[in-house]
Amino acid sequence: MVQHGSEATVAAAEGVDSTRPGPTTVLAPGSAVALGSAVALGDALLPAHITSAPAAPTPADLARAVVAAVRGLFAGADAAFAGQWDDEDRVVVLGELDRVSELVGVYRGRVLAAHRAQGRWARDGDRSFEAWRGRVTGQGSGAARSEVELADGLSALPDAAKAVETGEASLGHVRVLTRLRAGASAPVKRALEDGGAAALLADAKESGWDAPTFTRRAQAWAASVDTHAVERTFAAVRERRYARVVDRDGGCSVEAFLDPIAGAAFRTALEALSPAPSPGDERTPDQRRADALTRLGERVLEIGDDRLGAQIRPHLTLLV
Repeated sequence: MVQHGSEATVAAAEGVDSTRPGPTTVLAPGSAVALGSAVALGDALLPAHITSAPAAPTPADLARAVVAAVRGLFAGADAAFAGQWDDEDRVVVLGELDRVSELVGVYRGRVLAAHRAQGRWARDGDRSFEAWRGRVTGQGSGAARSEVELADGLSALPDAAKAVETGEASLGHVRVLTRLRAGASAPVKRALEDGGAAALLADAKESGWDAPTFTRRAQAWAASVDTHAVERTFAAVRERRYARVVDRDGGCSVEAFLDPIAGAAFRTALEALSPAPSPGDERTPDQRRADALTRLGERVLEIGDDRLGAQIRPHLTLLV
């Protein structure tokens, strides 16, 4: 028997005596059930020939269902009380949320790529797709560029996207490759797309590399693929080097840009002259580095290596 609204009407449609006990099906408001040649919809009885099977959910329907599921998580397991959960529950919840975030990132990247290719976003008058995306999300063009970079990388590296879907790689590791690809030379891009990305991700999984370690490994791999590009990049960076020393605000302002090798040497020298602060040392890290830079200059003047062997100690003259 079907009971909802007018029970007698529904029972008559089934050809069942409504006074006899039998299995009961309760219909939610607005739902429908087929009854021979008729369909019960709410309290109404409609001929079957004017009804049809429920339509398949649209992509928008499914996306809304994801949002509804997350809201259900808020309602059913309030994170404000997460401290009262079992430790295992917290770990599982964090892991599952990480997976959801990564899967959504891959899915969004594919949808973004398709929407950009379709081109209708340009009707809103935005100068670029990144500008459109930054405007509609309210996050600005910087965040939009990062999303588009990931979308382009996922499109060019489908094996990497699949690895995230299957749990073989994290989205953080794949982002390393998409960033590398965005600024890479043509040979490196081809190598990534021809299996290099999959091989790098497999190495990362086998070796347990975190994202920073993986970044260094991937950069080293790219350098081995196209050594000429590395040389060109270094030369271009070195060409931009400068150092400025300007008197201002009663003091001296120092500003510089160095190539990676010179920068590493300079940083190492400063670190050697600025050990860990002792108890009671209230200087800020910037102040300690400034003092180290001063000591570095004093030592050069004391040794005189760059003054043709002259042992010149620093002299300071004050005019009052």
